[in-house]
Amino acid sequence: MSINVDIQAKVNIALTYKAIVIFLDASFEMICKRLENDTTRPLFQNIENAKKLYDKRKNIYKDVSNLTIDA
Repeated sequence: MSINVDIQAKVNIALTYKAIVIFLDASFEMICKRLENDTTRPLFQNIENAKKLYDKRKNIYKDVSNLTIDA
């Protein structure tokens, strides 16, 4: 099962319970800036891989959100 399918399944479960999904839309560059001194984020230890994951997931989160906030 791919990461995208896992995310989609979890979000669909949340929506089944009538949850509201809010997407905090921030650029990859802004996220990197906010996390530049944070060493507790394992996925951000390799910036190239983090960017690939960001690109892969962003549209999924946007598509299932009820509300998008420019973060």
